[in-house]
Parts: sequence; structure tokens; C-alpha cells
Amino acid sequence: MKDFFSSFIEQPFDGLKSWLFFSPMLYSAFYFLAFFFEDFSGEKTALILAAYALYLFLYTAIYLDHKRALIYIAGIILLCIGISSILFSSYALLWSSSYFCGYLYKRKAAIALLAVNIVSAVVASQILSHGNVLFFLLSSILPLVSTWFFGSVGQYFKLDNIIKKQKDQQIESLAQIAERERIARDMHDLLGHSLTCIALKSELAAKLLNTDNIEKAKTEIEEVSELSRTALQEVREAIGNYKKRSFNEQIKSLVAKLHSADIQVSTDLANLKLNAETETALTLVATEAVTNILRHSRADKVHISLIDKYNKLVFTISDNGQIKKLVEGNGIQGMRERIEKLGGKIQFQIKNGMTTEISLDESIAC
Repeated sequence: MKDFFSSFIEQPFDGLKSWLFFSPMLYSAFYFLAFFFEDFSGEKTALILAAYALYLFLYTAIYLDHKRALIYIAGIILLCIGISSILFSSYALLWSSSYFCGYLYKRKAAIALLAVNIVSAVVASQILSHGNVLFFLLSSILPLVSTWFFGSVGQYFKLDNIIKKQKDQQIESLAQIAERERIARDMHDLLGHSLTCIALKSELAAKLLNTDNIEKAKTEIEEVSELSRTALQEVREAIGNYKKRSFNEQIKSLVAKLHSADIQVSTDLANLKLNAETETALTLVATEAVTNILRHSRADKVHISLIDKYNKLVFTISDNGQIKKLVEGNGIQGMRERIEKLGGKIQFQIKNGMTTEISLDESIAC
């Protein structure tokens, strides 16, 4: 039964850590609206408060156990209908249940559950012992539909973020595969010839030993030894190059990631010899900028440039994305701190996309 209910769920919550946990709860404040218009006996007040406590339990249960959310939503609906006989503002509980239906469930199931909430509001209005039925319906159904829509929009953005994360992971995976293939090709090109020569010379030395041609066999074995040392040195150099790739090589790797996301990239990189500290800082900044482009910008064109301008090194990354406002999170702050530590300046401009521009004194950067 639990699996049956969960099969209709489109997107669960992130548990109590999600900010969405609190937003629908605000609607329930209208539950106490009736207290401003009439006085309740002590027994009725206790019953109303007990019903609200039960609502909070069901509300929290939806977040903690979303697979059984339909049961808890049904509980909220029944609670609303039951308490409406003494509290005309009980309709506020339906707003939360409607939000959950819009956020949690697939479109067809969500629409069906919206209809159930509307029918429940109608039923609750007929149980009212006093109060205006039309006012009850208008006060419950219109906000009910609005909160359902709000929940549906929340689900859309949640799914969109998940798709973006999956795409980022896929891009990262493709980049890793490409890097492994490059290393494999390099190792093949590097060792293929040397190992072939070693094998041939070893076979030749064995044949020469069989014919008692000791001197020639010794010469071949010495050459095998020399080839082995040369191959070992080449492998060590190759590994050292992998550990320390140049700035331009790092940029090429980032460009490959952008290409994997179907983003056109143009580059204008001057052949400048940067010091190690500058290379590291610019590489980290470029990596953060490209990550932000992939995750947030929805750009399809990117330009990366590194130029020497009036004794200043200017590094620029620009895109044609849809960023309207810059929010300086940890990533942006980290970029700023790295560049300012080198005595440089970093600027962000939002116009027809986003441009990140870094300027450093040539005497510091090179």
C-alpha cells in the first residue's frame, strides 16, 4: 500500500531542512480568524486547539514520511470537515493540504486531489452550524486553488534544479572519461614504440645467445636496458605533466566541459608566462565561473580571453546567459578573495548575460 501511494509522487521534500517546510504553515494562521468574531467556551477552545495540534502532527508527518503523504493529507481534510461544525475558519487547513497536492504529486493525480479538496470545502460548508456559507466557500476555494498552483510551481523549479544537477554530473562524468581516454592515448603513444623495440631486441638477443654470438647479444641487452631507462624517464615526465598542467591546458579542459553542454566557446588567450600563484588563482576563478555558467546562466555562447593591456593582465569570461541579478554566494566571494590577495581587481557586470573581468599588474602576475 505504501508503494502504491508513493508511485504517484513526483517530487518529495528535503525533510525539515527545506525552507518549504515553513511556508505553507503560515496559511494555517487563518485557522484562528474566528476568534476575532466570536467567543468560544472553554470546551470548544480546547477542542479547536487539540484539532490544530493534530493538524501540526499531520503536517510534519508529510515531510518526514512523504510516501504516506496521501494518508496524512486525507487526515487534514477530514479534520477540517470535522471541526467546521464549530469553527467557520477551519477552511485554512485545506490550503496546506492543497499545497501539498500540487507540490508532491504528478499532474493528473495533483488535479484529481485538487478536486477532492474543493469538494471537501463544499462538504465542510454544509456542516457549518452558523456563518455565511458563500463566504466560507469563497474564503476557502479561491486561496485553495492558489496554494495548489503555488505548490505546482514549486515542484517545477525543484525538478528543474534536479535536472540541472544531473546534467552537471553528466558533464563532469564525460570530462573525466575524456581525460582518461587522453591519458590512455598518451601512454599508448609513449610506451608503444619503446616496448615494441624492447620486445624485438630481447628476442634478437635470445637468438644470438643460441648461436653463441655473445658480443652482439650483449650489445642488444645493453640497448634493451637503455630503452627501458628512457621509457621509465618518459613515463615519469608524463606523470609530472599530468600533475601540473599549464593555465592554457586547464582552460582547454574547461572549454571541453562547455562544449559538452552544447555551448559555443570562443577564446583569445595570449601566450603569457604566468607565475604559479597567478596560474592557480586564475584557474580556480575560471573553474568557478564556468561552473556557474553551466548551473545557472542558460547561456549558449561563452567568450574567454587573456590579454596584456597597458602593462596589466586582463582575464575575461563572458556569456549571453539569462542572469538578471548577481547574488554573491561563497563561490563569488572566494573568487574575489583570491584575486584581491594577489593585489588585483575583479568586476562582475550583468548586461546581456554576465561578464567576469579580472585585472592584475603584469609585474605581479608574470
